[in-house]
Formats: sequence, C-alpha cells, structure tokens
Amino acid sequence: MIFDDDAHYAEMVYEICATEGYTVEKHPDGGRALELIRAARPRLVLLDVMMPGMDGMSICRALKGDPRLAALHVVVASAKAFPEDAEAARASGATEFMDKTHAGSRLRPLLQRLLGAAAPAAAPAPAADRPPAFQVRVWGAHGGPGVSPENPTSCVSLHFGDRLVILDAGTGLEGLCALPAPAHKEIWLLLTHYHPSHIAGLGRLGTAFGPDYTLNIAGPADGRRPLDKVLAGALSATQGRTAAKLKLFTITESTFGVLPDVQARMLFCFHPGAALGFRLTHQGRSLVYCPDNEIETVSEERIATDFAEKLSLFVRSADVLIHDAAYTQSQTPPDAGRRGHSSCEAAVDLARREGVRRLLLFHSSPGFPAPAQAGVLDGIRRKLKEDGSSLVVECAAPGMRIAV
Repeated sequence: MIFDDDAHYAEMVYEICATEGYTVEKHPDGGRALELIRAARPRLVLLDVMMPGMDGMSICRALKGDPRLAALHVVVASAKAFPEDAEAARASGATEFMDKTHAGSRLRPLLQRLLGAAAPAAAPAPAADRPPAFQVRVWGAHGGPGVSPENPTSCVSLHFGDRLVILDAGTGLEGLCALPAPAHKEIWLLLTHYHPSHIAGLGRLGTAFGPDYTLNIAGPADGRRPLDKVLAGALSATQGRTAAKLKLFTITESTFGVLPDVQARMLFCFHPGAALGFRLTHQGRSLVYCPDNEIETVSEERIATDFAEKLSLFVRSADVLIHDAAYTQSQTPPDAGRRGHSSCEAAVDLARREGVRRLLLFHSSPGFPAPAQAGVLDGIRRKLKEDGSSLVVECAAPGMRIAV
C-alpha cells in the first residue's frame, strides 16, 4: 500500500510494483491510513514523510505499536534524504528509508529483498490471455473545420458491459446516439475541451436519452466558456433542455470514480485554452485519451518544463493510448498548425518509450493526409518490427472497435 500526496511519484511506484507482479494500491494522503492498513493487512507499506492527514513517521510509529501489525514492512520515503531523516525513520520503526530521487533504480531490488519475487498467480497474465475488461468504439477521429460527414469529429465510447462512458461529443456522437440506449440508466460524457470539433454533436443529446436516464457531463474549468453556457448553446434547438436528467461537473487535474469500479484521472494537456486528457482504468486495464496535445520539444529557443515528465507518467503502461497525430514530420505545417498538436512520429516515440501496448493515431486534420494515406504508417511499423518493439500502431477511424 502506497500513501503519498505526490501523484506522479505515487503513480511511478504503483506502476513498478504492478509490473513486478505485486498487488498494489495507492492513496493520496494519510488521513485514513491506519484504518485502511488494519483492514487490508498488506505485507508492505510505503509512506511519504510529509503529506496531508497524518505524516509518515506518525503512521509508522502507530503501526509498530500495534502487536498485530508490528511485523509489517514499512518503508518511509522522502525527497529530503538527509541523514537526520533516515535516522528519524529508523527510530520510528521503519524497515527502510528510501531516497525518492533514486526510487526508480532502488525500488525493485528493495521489493524483492523484503517480499521475495511475486507469486506467479499474482502477476498479470499476458493481455492476449486475459478476457477483455471493456470495449472501445471510435465514432469520429478527425479535427479542424470543414470536416465532411464521411469524416466525423472526435467521439469515442467505452462500454463496461451495459454501462456507457463517452469521450467528447463531436459529430461522431450522431452515430453513437443512433444505437439503442444502453440498459444502464446512468451515462457519463467526458469533454476534453470546448472546440467545435469536440462539441458539435452535443445537440443530439436533446433526443437521444429518455427521462429515466441521468446524463453526467464533465468538462474542464474554462473561465472564458463555462460548461453550463457551452451546453445551453449546444442545446439551443431544444431550449437548452434534454429529456434526460442532467448533472454537470467542472473538473481540473484530479482523480475521481466515474463508475464504482472505473477510475478517471485527468491531465491538462499542452494545447491552447483549457484542454484535458483522460486516463480511465477498470480491472487493471487502462485507456488514455489525449486527442489534442503537443508533445513538448526542447530547443535553444524553448526550455523544458515539467510537462514532459507529467505526460510520461500519465500514459505509462497504458493498454491503449489515443493520441493527437495531426500531421507527420514530413508535412512540416507552419508553427500555427503545430501549436497544441503533435506529429504521429512524436506520438509513436512517446508510446514506445513508456511501454504502451497499442497506439491509435488521432485527430488527422484537413489539408494533411492521415499517416496511412501519407505512407508514413508502413515505415513506422517496419521500424518497430526491426527494433523488436511489440507496440501496435493504427490510425483511428470511425467504426473501429477494440477490446481492452
């Protein structure tokens, strides 16, 4: 069990533990740590020194003072790796003190030394050998103005049995709404941002779902365009109303439960205005959706920020990554065309580097042929095969279905 308020560090530790085959869960503070640890009886607890609720040293002392938990391995971690901090951790009863800045290289041998290798039954089976956790359908994958009805704009649906989560409401939403309504009466619509290519299909919601449905609509906090006004404008043909009951949620970078067993995490993307990416996780499988995002590059004129690291952690080990690929490197659009968007080559490099299993190249733009049409995709696949990479790369297209 991990208790740490540094979301990016906690995610890195989580991914390392899960990759090694251990059962792991993480919590953002120490508020309920003692209660959760006593209920779960884990073999090892990793505690941040300073976090909201209850600090790591206090939790460690309380655990070691409980005879039922005294044998539990406790690792206290801090980015302040001064000798005094290590001594304080040991005085509190910690099994080990770990310098956070070296966790990437030291955590695996530490886990194996304290716990031994994970039991084979605990390790996740290869993806091909496990039944799918959810289904994905692409309804629209194009971006920009002037897109034809044959090339609908951003909309992807996730089906968790009879439960439905929709990502964006471009013109592709028309096709989704033509299907029979799902049996489960609560539907989620997650909007990345309010560009026309991502909300042009919202008007279809006015007639898609009956009064016995609840439609939860979540979109980013944008001071220029509040979500309620965006929705009222889109539903103007129905006087701003739908038959379904509406619940609106303004969201920022955070984590919340979309469904009882489906977690959504958000990241503000590198794109003009307020634009989010989503990571949805269910039964240990994850899909990341970043349809409008520029993968940051560094040059003499442009210094690095922490966004590249945040993005890497956000997509790391995803089963499916749907990412902006508005152009190819050979197409070299002007700066205005690149601003807030990525090349397909940059998306492939990111996915390969972070251990993504499957990449869908998304958001092809008018004026720039899709990678498959431009002959780039075949070259990318050849290079991946030559390098021994297992990454699967495809161009997102309406009608595509994926089992995750």
